[in-house]
Amino acid sequence: MDDGWPVRRAAERFQVSHTTAARWAARYRTLGVAGMSDRSSRPHRQPRRTAAAVEEHVLRLRREHRIGPLRL
Repeated sequence: MDDGWPVRRAAERFQVSHTTAARWAARYRTLGVAGMSDRSSRPHRQPRRTAAAVEEHVLRLRREHRIGPLRL
């Protein structure tokens, strides 16, 4: 790494896998200190997400008929 530490030794020092340490090192080289901040694990998009209109319809049916997901 930049300070002369091998990636495997840094991984042991921070108690993370070699893969994680290598990923952190690459992010640091690319983005500097800003790359070390926590990042969200939330997906950028959800291609299989239920359409908003369908979701609203299901919720309305559940409220109106007071039934759970199994009976719906």
